[in-house]
Amino acid sequence: MRLGIDCFIPFESEEQASQTIEMLQQEPLVDCIHQLEEIPHSTKCIRYIGETAKAPYTLIYTKTWTLKMGYHALERWISIASDTQATLSYADHYTAPHTVGPEGEVQEGAPVQHPLIDYQLGSIRDDFDMGSVLLIRTADLHEYLEQIGTHNYQHAGLYDLRLFLSRKQLPVHINEYLYTEVETDLRKSGEKQFDY
Repeated sequence: MRLGIDCFIPFESEEQASQTIEMLQQEPLVDCIHQLEEIPHSTKCIRYIGETAKAPYTLIYTKTWTLKMGYHALERWISIASDTQATLSYADHYTAPHTVGPEGEVQEGAPVQHPLIDYQLGSIRDDFDMGSVLLIRTADLHEYLEQIGTHNYQHAGLYDLRLFLSRKQLPVHINEYLYTEVETDLRKSGEKQFDY
């Protein structure tokens, strides 16, 4: 059986989305790419993802930065998820910051490693860092939808899904750098700081 992936990415701008979509379209394991109207944190968004996903695995991207997968990263990720029967898996990654030079030109900085920690019993904080790319076994996502009932969390839908999946099996941390988040918000840090 082919282990394909349905991908869900938030749409912020044509530039951000088109670069990520173009990269994902080149991946042989990707079946479908769906754009989300919001960052996937609400129950409504998670419900849409679960009702739309048909491939054996579902990839959820939780940032609006451009996403770049590493060479054969999805093949490696699926292999580990399949071998471990992971309901949810996440991986170490790089962050590539952008800066604006003195002449106003955009410069991509050197990638910075972003290692993560293993998920353990008791890792229930809603801000536990799993990175921005989550790979979920679609059958478990569908099972979550069957038991969710009338829950309607505006900001804790993804967290509720994570808790449900971690009760079935602890999420699997892949200790390999499988993707890069390319920063696309080029405002000065003081301007970003006061966003609400």
